[in-house]
Amino acid sequence: MATSIAVSTNQLIIESLKILTSPGGSKYLVSEDGSEELLNTVLQMNLKLFLEFLSKNPSLLDNIKLESNFLPEDMGQSFQACDNITVRQKYAEIFTVLLNCLRRNVSNKIFETNLKGDINKESGLADDALSVQQEKIISTSLQFLLVLGIYPYLPPGVGIPVSQRLGPGQIFLATANDYSSELNDLQRIRLILPIIKLFCDLFSVPSLQSLIVNNYLSDVLTALIYLRHCAKLIMKRTDFSVKTSVDDTAINKDRKTLSLNDISQEVSNQNADVLVYPITKTFMNIDPYQQPWSLLAVIKYTNINIDLVIRSSSASLVLKSLMILSGAGKASSLTPKTPPWFRRIIAGIMKDVLMVPPGVLHFISSFIAESASSNSNSQDWQNCKAVAQIISRCPVNDKNMHQFFTSVCHQLIDLLQSAQIKSHPLIIRAVGATISEVNLLQPVIMKDVCLSHLHSPLLRLASNQGLSSATSDFVLPETVLTSCIETLHKLYIIGQEPQSPFLKTLFPVVGILFSLFVFIRSSHCNLRTLCCDLVKSYLTACDTNTGISCLMALVLQSTETYPCVSQNVKLIWGSSGGVEAIKSEATEKHQEMSSWTLPVDAALDIISSLDNPELISDLFIHLLQKLTEIISAETLQVGIVLPGISLAKDQQSAKLDELKKKIVMISFLASLGEKFGENVIQSCQHVLLFTKVTLERCLKVCQSSDEEKTQMFEWETVSMALSLLTAVLGGAVQLTEQDKQLLDELVPILTALHQNQATDPMVKEMAEDLKIAVATRGLVWGELNKSKRSTQKSGVKQMSTSSKSTQSLIEVLSETNIDDESPNDVENSHQMTDVHHSTKVQQALQDLCDPLLPVRGHGLISLSRLVEDRDPEALNKSKLLLRPPSGVCLLPIYRITCLFIHWINDLFTCICT
Repeated sequence: MATSIAVSTNQLIIESLKILTSPGGSKYLVSEDGSEELLNTVLQMNLKLFLEFLSKNPSLLDNIKLESNFLPEDMGQSFQACDNITVRQKYAEIFTVLLNCLRRNVSNKIFETNLKGDINKESGLADDALSVQQEKIISTSLQFLLVLGIYPYLPPGVGIPVSQRLGPGQIFLATANDYSSELNDLQRIRLILPIIKLFCDLFSVPSLQSLIVNNYLSDVLTALIYLRHCAKLIMKRTDFSVKTSVDDTAINKDRKTLSLNDISQEVSNQNADVLVYPITKTFMNIDPYQQPWSLLAVIKYTNINIDLVIRSSSASLVLKSLMILSGAGKASSLTPKTPPWFRRIIAGIMKDVLMVPPGVLHFISSFIAESASSNSNSQDWQNCKAVAQIISRCPVNDKNMHQFFTSVCHQLIDLLQSAQIKSHPLIIRAVGATISEVNLLQPVIMKDVCLSHLHSPLLRLASNQGLSSATSDFVLPETVLTSCIETLHKLYIIGQEPQSPFLKTLFPVVGILFSLFVFIRSSHCNLRTLCCDLVKSYLTACDTNTGISCLMALVLQSTETYPCVSQNVKLIWGSSGGVEAIKSEATEKHQEMSSWTLPVDAALDIISSLDNPELISDLFIHLLQKLTEIISAETLQVGIVLPGISLAKDQQSAKLDELKKKIVMISFLASLGEKFGENVIQSCQHVLLFTKVTLERCLKVCQSSDEEKTQMFEWETVSMALSLLTAVLGGAVQLTEQDKQLLDELVPILTALHQNQATDPMVKEMAEDLKIAVATRGLVWGELNKSKRSTQKSGVKQMSTSSKSTQSLIEVLSETNIDDESPNDVENSHQMTDVHHSTKVQQALQDLCDPLLPVRGHGLISLSRLVEDRDPEALNKSKLLLRPPSGVCLLPIYRITCLFIHWINDLFTCICT
């Protein structure tokens, strides 16, 4: 029976709320005027309709009297000591009474059901279930309460402005009265506290709690925060000292519930200003035992309910509401700015929410959801930076700083390692930007709680710790190593901007990543690209000198600065196509000589993909300088290069290391020259100095040692040096006066190298040709390219000779004045040209078709002089010299004048055709 009465009473309360929130018979008045008087008229008419409904339903009136001393004839007076109030304040009081009655009835019904253990088997609905229409009416009533009973008493900038609300709130835009300038802090607490207490009490009903959390979470938090702020201000002004400190937020602390005795404590010893509600003025059963509220009780009450509201809501919804309250949604210039004290409190609450997993994920997801849905790349990085700045600048102190960043960093790392965000690059960018920003502000803490955790799997490969364990041969399983590299790739490549300073934090593991890249370089493993990208990103972020030092250490496998994979660790292929690390035998100290240059090839692959010509050219010069120093030092004490058998093992190992270092550097230098050609040569002086010391050392070594391996190594080094000298003389860079002096010093050395009986034949030939080229500053090359020309001739013989336009100039020469010769005669003429000594004209024509531009220029000059000197053989070659593209097309304009003297008619015909 009691349950049916409660249900009918609840229906009457819902109907009363509907009357109060509906225009009713005053619809025709709404379109007439938008003044404040009109709104008051509408509210008064609804109050009359409510009183008529109340007089017809005495059961509802009896239920209301249980909640307060409600008298229908006192509609113009407040329930608080019968003070005169406005119609809007009266409206808010009636909503408060009705909703309190509804909450009490539903709570009693739930209590009775739980006590009896009965369940409504017919409908299957909970006792607090609401229909869609009922939920809409209650939601509208709550919004009326906010607009009429809370927001008029809030200062500008606190909470969501009424102008940004939809629904019934828009009715009050033009006529809403702002009492913020007319009330003091204590008056505001007395007006706001009953209504916010109603909202907190409604949390005891699950359906109403869900309604408030989903629609009015930010409003409840705003009112609770402001009440606590006002109470603290009053206590501060009245020199009221709180014996126990009260935290602004306690989302991570287990608070005890507010006892009934706490509410009334410290009342008797305080003046009237300290009490929110004195004993003589108790408002609407504000607590069950009619006790007055002190300021300390208000602070404790708001703290407890802020904690309750946050715990009752999802982290994503709380963070979204906090962002709105902090001013993120106030884009209009007319909207008041959020006060600094309010923003600080919101930031403190946000900090506590972020510390509880998965708060960071919810914050990032809610913040960048709009960008992810719109696929707008222009705002992506800006939104990610905003996320990073908010998280990194949360208000922390010395006590909770380490705890906060530890929790946040662990959540960020979990996000990177999660398989759910592979398709969400924006989340990875936000995580990367956050870690980078925190590292910029707190580098020591980040190294301890974040970077060390990310790098630890790779660092195990470089240390000998844990290798002595006999339980397992595995140092690092395949899954752990793969996950570590993939996580680093997400953080440093996808999650960072190019040239980001955070990329330099790869310093401890860049050597290990390079060792892994060397191992998997020739495979199609996915880790190959990941390791290469990570090493490139570090080199890109470094300055030129640091990049050169890093590349040299990686190629030479120097473990002092950049640790690499330990010699006691061996990399093998895993069962899933990845890489895993196991213990290696202690006897494997040195690698095979054939694998010494593997790091060079790997470094060349990385350098080739770098868009940094300055780094490449400076690296080339650095190698020249280092090799020049090494060779100069060795020249003073020339000895056997390879370690002798008579040396001790440690001495053999040391000499082997020296030899390995030199071979790797020479191979690196040669690979750079071969890969990038003349573009890498930016300094003649370093090339010439390297060539000089290399030739001097080669002469001394060959004179003091007859060992074939030693001499072969020296000839390879000399060949490379002579190739660099050839590039310099070919016009790669402009020669200075100092360079020309160095060239003069090379002439006697090249002569001695050519005259040495032990010199390799190929080197001897190159030395003879370069001696002439050096003496003439590259104008005359002699026989330097004879071998190249013979190779080109053999290739031409295999090609089809049916078309004369494809023949070289020297082939056309044999056909001149012999138009009726057979192909055999032409071939014989080729053989005669190779056997007999070439004439000046033939030599000039050979130089004219040389692939090297300086040789071609020398042939052009020689042929022009022969024509000017009226050489008979040159004058007989008129058809050949005038035949494109070997004739006029190749001659400069100032040389055409000499041709006019002899073949003016033919020249005009040739030019016109």
